[in-house]
Amino acid sequence: MADLAELKLASPPTDEEGFFQDEAGEEPAGEIADGKGRAVHIVHLIRPEEEEEDPESFDIRMLASVVGSEEAAKEAVVYHYTVAASGFAARLTPEQVARLSEKPEVMGVIPDGVCQLNR
Repeated sequence: MADLAELKLASPPTDEEGFFQDEAGEEPAGEIADGKGRAVHIVHLIRPEEEEEDPESFDIRMLASVVGSEEAAKEAVVYHYTVAASGFAARLTPEQVARLSEKPEVMGVIPDGVCQLNR
């Protein structure tokens, strides 16, 4: 298996508070998810193959290490990705995004946003 550090995803551009910005330097609509300074982010993970716990428990344990408790982690999670991708979506502060991004199991933390498809 490749070194986990080699698999990290490039981070999108952010403002001084850590929120995603588009090419025009503006925050996309819907970026801030709540009144607590948290925005929904997609966390892409590499789950260890030898890990015997279920993926959702692994996600909660990983997130609890930056949000303070398993209960807070369960409240922050929006969705678990277990089939086509490994990871989860969660409401995170910029500080929590930075701390999660440092973990070797985390390939990248990408702000969720609305994408417009051109036809």
